[in-house]
Amino acid sequence: MNDLFSLGYKKPLDENDLPRQPYADTCEPLSEKFEKEWEKESLDVDGKLKEDANLLKVFWKCFGLQYAALGILVLFSEGLRVTLPILLGLLVRYFEPNSSVTKTQAYLYAMAMLLCSLGITLNNIPLNFIRQRIGMQARIAATTLVYKKVLRLSHTAMAKTTTGYIVNLIASDAQKLDFACFFSSLFDTRTVPSGHSCLFSLYSNWVAQFCWHWLAVAPCSCADVHGKAADAF
Repeated sequence: MNDLFSLGYKKPLDENDLPRQPYADTCEPLSEKFEKEWEKESLDVDGKLKEDANLLKVFWKCFGLQYAALGILVLFSEGLRVTLPILLGLLVRYFEPNSSVTKTQAYLYAMAMLLCSLGITLNNIPLNFIRQRIGMQARIAATTLVYKKVLRLSHTAMAKTTTGYIVNLIASDAQKLDFACFFSSLFDTRTVPSGHSCLFSLYSNWVAQFCWHWLAVAPCSCADVHGKAADAF
């Protein structure tokens, strides 16, 4: 990108100055794969159209494997997010009176928090890029399939289909596939419950330790409170 910016600073850019698009992101391989999977989904053994053809299954067969592989990056990012409050709690213990946490340990906790934040930032960059690329590939495949379908329509079918409907499919509906990968709950349904379970078990353990320490240190105070409550009734 730096070379492209430097070239654009020297002279106006034209089409030849832009880098070539990877072949995997072009219309030809994406449309061929998507059309082949759609024919398998929409046609039965006898070559007749199925009434229960599901377009979502076609998207999953074409792009599901690489999208599911993003779960590794998502789990890594969520693991770092869960680790951050744990390290923060350990660091806060250093400032307690008569704390057993040494100064070296406090520095290590602070450095670990910094590394976790850095890891989350660096992990989100390729994660969002791959999500955008998969969404772009899905949009290209769907748009190309609609275009090929329009070219094969008969005059009778074209008379029943308005031009505005076709333009709306390509210009509006297909464009939403670019953002579908960002709002999908596929990873949230796996990572959120596990993350919340870890945090709940950790915080409940800390609360239990705090309550046990308070009851063990000040039993007289507890008895006084209980006695005052009994006298009030």
